[in-house]
Amino acid sequence: MFLWFFIANSARVIEEIGGSLPYTISYSAFDETQGVRVPMVRSIKNNMTGETMVTFDSVRVVGNAPDSMFELDPMERRAAWVAGE
Repeated sequence: MFLWFFIANSARVIEEIGGSLPYTISYSAFDETQGVRVPMVRSIKNNMTGETMVTFDSVRVVGNAPDSMFELDPMERRAAWVAGE
C-alpha cells in the first residue's frame, strides 16, 4: 500500500446559500489493483458539514483498457507571457 496523498482545493457555487462553499478533497492510502493505483481513502472537508471520510476495503478492475487510452498527445508549447507586452 502506498501512503501518498493528493489534495485538491476548490469552491462550488451554491445558490441556496448565496455564494460558494470552499472544500478540500484528499485522496490517500493508494493501493495497486491489477496495475492501477487506486486511493483507498477519500476525505471531503468543508466548513458547513465538516469532514466526510470514505474508506474502501477492496477495489476490483473490470474490463481491459488498451494502453492507448492512457497515451497523451503532446501539446503545442505556447510562448511565454510577459506583462505589459
